[in-house]
Amino acid sequence: MATVEAIYDATIQVLLKNGADQLTTVNVARRAGVSVGTLYQYFPNKQALLFAVLERHMLRAAKAVEDVCAANHFEPLEVMVN
Repeated sequence: MATVEAIYDATIQVLLKNGADQLTTVNVARRAGVSVGTLYQYFPNKQALLFAVLERHMLRAAKAVEDVCAANHFEPLEVMVN
């Protein structure tokens, strides 16, 4: 869903630009180009948003590791980590 992806990306951008202290749902919504009400349709609060962003990041990282392992099946560890 494009709106959720925009919110995820905006959350990361706000964190990187302003730090965790300035991470608010208002700042994220503004950066994502959506209303705060729209953000709250998907995430009930800032904690839920942060959890979702972290979960997304961890799933992507795990998928990348799995892909490398699958592509280099039976190769020595040195090949897999390069």
